[in-house]
Amino acid sequence: PLLYRALAQPIDAPSAALEIDEVSGESAEFRDTFIRGYEIPEHDHEGAARIMEARWQSERARCFLARVAGKPIGAATLVVIDGIARLANAATLPEARNLGAQTALIRTRLRAAAEANLALATSDARQGGGSLRNLARAGFAVCAQVTQWRKPSRAQPA
Repeated sequence: PLLYRALAQPIDAPSAALEIDEVSGESAEFRDTFIRGYEIPEHDHEGAARIMEARWQSERARCFLARVAGKPIGAATLVVIDGIARLANAATLPEARNLGAQTALIRTRLRAAAEANLALATSDARQGGGSLRNLARAGFAVCAQVTQWRKPSRAQPA
């Protein structure tokens, strides 16, 4: 679903147990955390890194990194398009899930958008996924459903 949230609503502070820093989109630490969080296969890391870095640069994305005890565990971006904040590209390392990284990253990006005097934030998430639950807890509401069709892959000849 596509989601939205007014930035005039109160925004809770991120958990003090997590450190959230804004970093450069060229940060290897950010890129590697993002790629590992999405569980991209090792053989695809280089290509994925090139694509994502180009995307972050072209969108002028603000990049945020979540850490616990100095160790990066989550990454996410904030993009502004036509005066609207878009919370995008959120990923948490598999071994660090359920520690509150995404909640803290959502809250930090909402605060950054509000500080930039934006009025509206949007995002999207997979139906039934953890991101959808986290966004709903942060005050986002569904505004549209998106259907994604997948063409079955052809069987490989033996």
